[in-house]
Amino acid sequence: MSINSKVNCDVNIRFLRREELSDVARLFNDAFGEGEFHARFMPNRHAYPHEYLNFTLHRFRTRFVQPGVRMVVAENAEGQVVGHATWIVEGESSLAARWRQATSWWWTLEWPLLKLEDWYLKYVINHCVDYAAIVKFRKLANENFEGLPPHLHLMILAVAPSQQGKGIGKAMLRWGLDIAEEEQMPVVLESSQLARPIYESMGFKTYKTVDMNHEIDGELKVPVMLWEPTSLAGKLVEEDGQGGWRRQPQTEI
Repeated sequence: MSINSKVNCDVNIRFLRREELSDVARLFNDAFGEGEFHARFMPNRHAYPHEYLNFTLHRFRTRFVQPGVRMVVAENAEGQVVGHATWIVEGESSLAARWRQATSWWWTLEWPLLKLEDWYLKYVINHCVDYAAIVKFRKLANENFEGLPPHLHLMILAVAPSQQGKGIGKAMLRWGLDIAEEEQMPVVLESSQLARPIYESMGFKTYKTVDMNHEIDGELKVPVMLWEPTSLAGKLVEEDGQGGWRRQPQTEI
């Protein structure tokens, strides 16, 4: 599917522009500010709303210049950005080479500045974010992707609250799945429990659950999901005999 093609819910999927980063960061926080992830990882977001937005915006700015990343938005007929998705290509492949080669020369200048800003946000003015919980979650999640062939990782899929339920999220997801099918690459993601049925309706299978339970905040179980392209169907996950799925033993693909 073309980057500028129309999809069935009448939105245009295109690449994010730099000048839209602040608006998309706000859209992301509006979409997830009351969700289980942000409650766990940004526990003081309501007490420090400006810091909360700065944290999100910094993450978006970092992804924007990171090699191997594609950030797309859904634009409605009125030209309004109503959704956002961040995709990362992992492993070595022709797609990875193309995406990484297309990285702007700005990266060499901007990347060290962003790393310095990250240090400042984390150690100097942080009242909002539980960085230790984020690091723990990412480590546990990444362990579940080890041994996979080169793949796409959907890091973010967010739709403006007023636009949810219209198929916009599925349209942005379809953009990445079409690329993955063309390249014959699997797609992985970590879902909320609320969004899990949406991903399942698009062919994703939950093969692991990351347990982020906390003695104070309570239960947080994060589904780890995988989608297989045609050539790999049934080769990466298998039924576990209990109505669910599990990773196949690592084999040569």
